[in-house]
Amino acid sequence: MRIPYNLKLVRKQLGLRQKDLAYLLGHKSQHSVYRLERGLRLPTLETALTLENILGLPVRVLFNHVYSNVQQEVEHRLEASKELSSQLLARREEVGEVCAFLDIINFPKPSQKEKDRLHKHIIYLVNKSRDL
Repeated sequence: MRIPYNLKLVRKQLGLRQKDLAYLLGHKSQHSVYRLERGLRLPTLETALTLENILGLPVRVLFNHVYSNVQQEVEHRLEASKELSSQLLARREEVGEVCAFLDIINFPKPSQKEKDRLHKHIIYLVNKSRDL
């Protein structure tokens, strides 16, 4: 599987060498970063989340080709099962709002922007609960 060079591009934009990124990932050699950048190896979940934390970009952006393939596979399966598709679509927005709410609550010191976002989510959840 060939992954576009988003990881390499971002690393270079931040002025990091493969050796630097390997160190930040806790890897002993830069060869692991080389293999990730070339698409010769997919990251473990822990490595992907560590990259997200280090580089400040979501995993789906760093490995957009993999994300796109997964998205297409899921859409194909959902098309095959209309019942699952309608069930998922009916609840996905609500679950997404709850997850965003939990993400903000778990953030150690929210900024004003995050507080405003939290307020928006609370209003959304209150309105949703009234619909039940």
